[in-house]
Amino acid sequence: MTRSDISARRERYAERTCRVRRTCRAGTLLTAAMAAALLAPSALGAQQSLARRVAEVSGEAELRFASRPGVCGNGEGSISFNSQSEGGSVSIRGRGWNYDCEPGPVRVRLTVAGGAVTRVRAYVGRARASTSDSAFTDLGVVGAREAADFFLQLARTAGEQVARKAIVPVALADSVTPWPQLLDVARDRGRPIEVRKPALFWAGQIGEKNVLDAVRAMANDASDDEAVRKQATFVLSQLPDGAGLPALLDVARNGRTTAVRKQALFWAGQGGTSTSDLLKLYHDFEDAELRRQTIFVLSQRDDSASVDALIDIAQSDPDHSMRKRALFWLGQKDDPRVMAVLTSILEK
Repeated sequence: MTRSDISARRERYAERTCRVRRTCRAGTLLTAAMAAALLAPSALGAQQSLARRVAEVSGEAELRFASRPGVCGNGEGSISFNSQSEGGSVSIRGRGWNYDCEPGPVRVRLTVAGGAVTRVRAYVGRARASTSDSAFTDLGVVGAREAADFFLQLARTAGEQVARKAIVPVALADSVTPWPQLLDVARDRGRPIEVRKPALFWAGQIGEKNVLDAVRAMANDASDDEAVRKQATFVLSQLPDGAGLPALLDVARNGRTTAVRKQALFWAGQGGTSTSDLLKLYHDFEDAELRRQTIFVLSQRDDSASVDALIDIAQSDPDHSMRKRALFWLGQKDDPRVMAVLTSILEK
């Protein structure tokens, strides 16, 4: 079978898949040229090949590769990424977000000096004529796996600014499963915090439920940096179907540092944690900071049960400072019951 035969077969398969799903998302239908480009050699050989080509550039260069389903952009740096969780999406805002969000290949513009990448910029969608740069080296279409391997290597080894920006192209690449490698970057304490945090975030967006155990372990690891552990609580809150909520409640109850426990409590409250569970935590906590945080978390919820919980604290908590805090947040509520409670307390 010739390479063109394989490309044609890939296109027919993509078309059948779209008909079954009743939708064709970004990166699903590939041209024959793009499909042929995806027939890359082994990952290591491909990575070395692309790295060699990039190292030969002096100045600006651009490469393109297929984007994963659910990715679109305005061609100027604004990108939308639909995660697998229902209704979940991530937006990276650049210029001109009023433009239509177009599916298309990922375009990555690189700045190279002395054989090293010094800048990475990712785009999805057509390049706008008004923002086109002057001459650059066109590296053409490359395989998505080849591109992901190349940018993962930058994330592992490059300086903070380049490594941080290199993570996004990895997350956008079609037909690859890079979340285990992104987790490796997130766990690497030799990398800058501002590289580890986005690596952890995107590992969660791509791996979702599959990353649960690893992210929970990072949130509970008192020997790691606090900023990374806080990021882990956020990633847990973003897992689909509330999969991360039990882990968040566990961190809130049993975490080693108050700051991370407060963060876990906040994200648990933003998710599907019941008001009764939050109120139970409030009464179980001995730490005043955690009790105050629970009151704040309750105040940020719109359900009637949360108002009832705040009213109960305001009327009956033996700690005067907690009653005052609950009253303050009740005063921010537009609920007819609140006025009656405040009046009753003032009359006593």
